Amino acid sequence: MLLELKIQREIALPLVAVNMTWFAKIGIITAFLGRLGELQLAGGTLGFTFANVTGFSVLNGLCAAMEPICGQAFGGRNIKLIHKALLMTTFLLLFATLPIWFLWLNVDKILIHFGQQEDISTVAKTYLFYLLPDLVVTSLLCRLANIKEAVEVLAITLSFDYLLYLVMLSLATCASTRVSNELGANRAGPAYQSAFMSVAVSVVSSFIGGLVMLGARGSWGSLFTHDKGILGGVTKMILLMALVEAVNFPLAVCGGIVRGTARPWLAMYANIDGFYLLALPLGVVLAFMIALGLSGLLTIQFHGEKNPAKSDIIPHE
Repeated sequence: MLLELKIQREIALPLVAVNMTWFAKIGIITAFLGRLGELQLAGGTLGFTFANVTGFSVLNGLCAAMEPICGQAFGGRNIKLIHKALLMTTFLLLFATLPIWFLWLNVDKILIHFGQQEDISTVAKTYLFYLLPDLVVTSLLCRLANIKEAVEVLAITLSFDYLLYLVMLSLATCASTRVSNELGANRAGPAYQSAFMSVAVSVVSSFIGGLVMLGARGSWGSLFTHDKGILGGVTKMILLMALVEAVNFPLAVCGGIVRGTARPWLAMYANIDGFYLLALPLGVVLAFMIALGLSGLLTIQFHGEKNPAKSDIIPHE
């Protein structure tokens, strides 16, 4: 067990460092948008979240198809298959960016069509235009009572959640790598051991992550804005998100384990059932019909995460 923990540590720590570097860029951009004004933060956040669903999550899903193939090929020392999978996936990703660029260049028309305010949609398009080289990250096409304030609260809250998610993603990738390597080498026993250790680490990490969110809820929002209404909303939402983290870490790692076994269909069906059939309708009812607003909308994330075969996608953002 200690040897397995050491191996996973050597894989996970560099991944955490890389992901934290990526998050630093996103956090700085969000902070700057908050200082520029409400419209800039709301529009930039909406553009960024639209990019998450239509852009980076699509590319990340395509990459996830390559992960178990390369992992198991590495475990079986099949270097030729690794090279072939990497090359084909690279060409596939480049081809997939073409329709994504088209969507991003027309994001203002799409947002306005679904009832978004024109000024926010225009800012979102400007933001996405300069984001094209990155093809980054998540969309909430909704109408709340105060859309600017709601989007700002959401942006600041999720920026903290993204920080923790990068740790989750690193642990999940580590789990996927270890499981696929052992299965590729035809060692089922060590694969089970790796999976067990990964889940154990994720459970401990979930409690640490929740406590970190609770401890920082009073100061996190002030890094982005000084508006008292927004700060109050951020404090309330972070409390809710701290509860979400109790299940997010283990489920993200379980998703990594599923990827390592090369069973993407299991994650697909779990996401369809957990998010589209349960979480999304429930979130709409709670947010709009019962008028819980943003709190109700965030239940989408809580219930959407409650499936053990969740695939890993960067919120990203």
